[in-house]
Order: sequence, then structure tokens, then C-alpha cells
Amino acid sequence: MAAGVAPPSSQPPEARAAIAVLLQDLERAVSSERVGNLQVLMPGMAEKDVAAWQGFFQRYTQLAARYAIEQLNTRGDTAHATVRTLYMYVPAGGGAQRESRLRQAIRFIRTPNGWRVANIREAP
Repeated sequence: MAAGVAPPSSQPPEARAAIAVLLQDLERAVSSERVGNLQVLMPGMAEKDVAAWQGFFQRYTQLAARYAIEQLNTRGDTAHATVRTLYMYVPAGGGAQRESRLRQAIRFIRTPNGWRVANIREAP
């Protein structure tokens, strides 16, 4: 573990099971409130994405995330999923715990080190 960054979990060979493990790692990375933990899972993260996650972590504390696959399509080294996302958090200024429920489209790529997140966007 370099510089406090958590390594990704070992993934099983089957794509659906591997992506489920990756989403569990993503839940832990969001809960850590550390962009470095996200970058390990999203190696192609652009600077604008880094800035967006940093802003997210400044606005919310006590973060917890849950990702549930609704639909998954794989083709070779690429997979596309529709995911139900739940963020639980406390606003940085204080107050009661809140929730945000989203439907996201996530694209995954298989790398020599296992499946990783290529991008996340809001699903229609």
C-alpha cells in the first residue's frame, strides 16, 4: 500500500463476478473520501474528474456508497452496466444524514491488472 492508497481486491475470472468485486472496491474508495483510492480503480481519470471528486469530498462527509448492477453487457475487454447508486452522507456544514439515489451508466475495461472503471455518467 503506497502513500495510504488501498490496493484493489483480487478479482475472480468471470466478468460479472469481477465487476461486482470492483464495485465493492469503489464503495470503499468513495467511503475513504480519498481521490487516490478512486484513481487506482479509475486509472484514466482526467484532471476535471479529479477536481470533481475533490469537490464532492469537500461538500460531504461520513460518505457511504452502494452500487447495484441492474444490467450488464460484456464484449471482450469492455463492459457496460446500468447501476443503481446510493450515496449516504452528511453535508460538510453539518446537519442530518442525507441520501442521493442515482441511476448511472458505467463503462468498464479489462486491464492486465483486472477490471477497472473507464467512466461513469448519469443514465437516461
